[in-house]
Amino acid sequence: NSTFNDDLISSEEAEELEKKYVNQVYEKIADHFCSTRYKAWPKVAEFLQNIPPGSLIFDIGCGNGKNMNHSIGCYEIGCDASYNLSKHCSGKSEVLVADCLKLPFRDDCADVVICIAVIHHMSTKERRKKAIQEILRVLHPKGQCLVYVWSMKQEGPKGSSAYLKKSRAPLSILESKVEEIKLSNSRTIQMPVHKNRTEFSSKDILVPFKSGDKVEHRFYHLFQENELEDLIKDCGSNIIKSYYDDGNWCAL
Repeated sequence: NSTFNDDLISSEEAEELEKKYVNQVYEKIADHFCSTRYKAWPKVAEFLQNIPPGSLIFDIGCGNGKNMNHSIGCYEIGCDASYNLSKHCSGKSEVLVADCLKLPFRDDCADVVICIAVIHHMSTKERRKKAIQEILRVLHPKGQCLVYVWSMKQEGPKGSSAYLKKSRAPLSILESKVEEIKLSNSRTIQMPVHKNRTEFSSKDILVPFKSGDKVEHRFYHLFQENELEDLIKDCGSNIIKSYYDDGNWCAL
């Protein structure tokens, strides 16, 4: 057994981990998840409302489409790895099922790309970097991209994030502190399980989601301050601005 360290796992192991603790989980919880996530975050909506008419917008990891239809006169295409989440976008825009590491779009074609609460599900730095590189590949050189990732820090200048302020989940789903992840190559990795509505204790963690009577664990990599900016700079892109927004690190 070994404690999770993204420097010490192979790309195949990372892909397997994400398939089990991200993709398959969202397929299971999609209906319940969408019933509680139906409104764009204010600063994301504000960004979208200011996009010039006629722009082509890609929403990478669009989920249930809550960030769609905020831009007047624009053409939007969403994609998500989860088929069951994508179904909830019906009638909102053009949507397809796709891997954010292998986007099915031409180079330099989007005027705007948004990627909200997606890259923190990538389990290694290389895969997070690849996700950014794919966004930059499909983005026009004069285009803009907005990226949001979950922050390790949940206390900002305005106090606790909305995540911490929400009532804590029932204790019954908080009992396990470490989960043993058995991979197909017989290797076992130990991953801490987060206590809902508390400060994060580890940068790589499983977060419980209660769906009916079942509890599913989703993998998250929590970003430190400047980590997102450094990742984007490593990919050779310029940052217009970066900021903290209610428990998330954001870059434009």
